[in-house]
Amino acid sequence: EETAIAAALKRCGLSSKEADAFIYKRAVDARRKNVRFSYTVGLTAENEAHLAEKLSGVGVTCGKFGRYGPEEHFLPPKGESRPVIVGFGPAGAFAALMLAERGYKPLVIERGGDVDERQAAIRRFREEKKLDPETNVQFGEGGAGTFSDGKLFTRIGDERCDYVLGRIAEMTDLPELPRLAHPHVGTDKLFGMMKAIRTRILSLGGEISFHEKFTGIEVSDGVLKAVLTDKRRISTDKLILACGHSARDTFEALRGVLALEPKGFAMGLRVEHLKEDIDRAMFGKYAGHPKLGSAEYRLVSKTTNAFSFCMCPGGTVVAAASEEGGVVTNGMSEYARAGRNSNSAIVVPMMYRGEDPLGGIEWQRALERAAFKAGGSDYSAPIQTWGDFLLGKKTKKPGRIQPTYPAGTRGADIAGLLPPDMRDNIIKAMQEFGRKIEGFDVSDALFTASETRTSSPVRITRGEDMASVSVKGVYPCGEGAGYAGGILSAAVDGIKAAERSTQ
Repeated sequence: EETAIAAALKRCGLSSKEADAFIYKRAVDARRKNVRFSYTVGLTAENEAHLAEKLSGVGVTCGKFGRYGPEEHFLPPKGESRPVIVGFGPAGAFAALMLAERGYKPLVIERGGDVDERQAAIRRFREEKKLDPETNVQFGEGGAGTFSDGKLFTRIGDERCDYVLGRIAEMTDLPELPRLAHPHVGTDKLFGMMKAIRTRILSLGGEISFHEKFTGIEVSDGVLKAVLTDKRRISTDKLILACGHSARDTFEALRGVLALEPKGFAMGLRVEHLKEDIDRAMFGKYAGHPKLGSAEYRLVSKTTNAFSFCMCPGGTVVAAASEEGGVVTNGMSEYARAGRNSNSAIVVPMMYRGEDPLGGIEWQRALERAAFKAGGSDYSAPIQTWGDFLLGKKTKKPGRIQPTYPAGTRGADIAGLLPPDMRDNIIKAMQEFGRKIEGFDVSDALFTASETRTSSPVRITRGEDMASVSVKGVYPCGEGAGYAGGILSAAVDGIKAAERSTQ
């Protein structure tokens, strides 16, 4: 780090007396096996305008990094209407946190349980095959992102990103997070973070109601009057709708009330490799070096547009169903990323072109139900090696790479479950990825079906003011509304919705 700082000052023609230099971001560059750290160095000075002018000709980016000031964006509370937030995932949690810290006393409605209840429900599902449709991997405190790798990376370029990373670092006791180009917290750290957010909201007069299900809204002359749940009617003129990408019954309840439109999404399969094989392919002779950790990859097929999604180094495949009669997978890692396998989704972009705004959901359901049937109709997941996938042959037993899906697996012909175009695109993509990462297309690479919940196939249409174009006082946000794609971007979108709701 000292070498990087010295090099940055030299490039800028500055001394350490003229500017304070610090490491802003650190990444691992493993291209062409020439493994090295890549640093972004930040500079601050008393006369920053002069510094920016001086550096404008040497390719230095000048901006207000990490300087989001929440107080600038929120007006003081007024009136008696209490803001209501539906959903306590990243978008809903950070919207509630920001409102509570600015003097509002938000009411959060969450259909599922808290993180401890979620762990118990997921354990029952894994061991006893008993699915709780309200408290599971998709629903409950923390949302779907709680049971994932906990990636905190986004390309949205919003000044609030550094603020959110700082708050997460504080709540997880991981001070290095804001400096990493691809930070992650892991499922184990996310549990503690959500408890810290909950405690903070409650201490400031907010309320969080678990096991309460949103059922609709009451509208008069295009203006929100009340939020309806399975337990009560809540009078309010402000609703932040952060329902998550799997809240299919919520979308159905809002059909004809709020403007909805189909949105692009992706579906496919989970693929597992041995972590040591991926580490060796990415890092070469440096594989296993303690400063590098577990190798990550992000792949995009130039020929098919298929891509890897939610890559989990040293992680497991998660049983992520939220509806009866379907098998859904996701990926999860703990902070240490120390598991035997690494996995990712290999998915193909989809776009429903029909008139029904919820048509994409039926595509998801069809693949989930096919996987359920192929797995034995007991929430076991169908698996197939890459070699057998190419041959259209049912896998009898896996090879070196053992499945990590926790609710049981069954050998199947997954290739036969997929629409022909999706199957062909996955084959082409896997072959292409094998040319990019040595051994990626090894014959015993293991597929598990199905990966369908990459993002919401529905968008709740909103205007530039972030309010619904249909009903005044409703602010759709996060992944479920179709405006984010991960923990960090969803949290930022929730903060922006909270800001707008106070204007």
